Amino acid sequence: MTGNERDFQMIKEKAEEWTREAGGYIKEQMKLSFKVNTKSHQHDLVTDVDKGVEAFF
Repeated sequence: MTGNERDFQMIKEKAEEWTREAGGYIKEQMKLSFKVNTKSHQHDLVTDVDKGVEAFF
């Protein structure tokens, strides 16, 4: 395995870890009440959970 391949593997593993962590956060937050707002259009919804995940990343 070359240095670039090791780097890619490390990045991939970290991205997968963060994605699993964010998924856990979403699952827990969805059990609670959350606020829904709109963005630029009434059909473009965003929740506090969305904002929390965005802040995490």
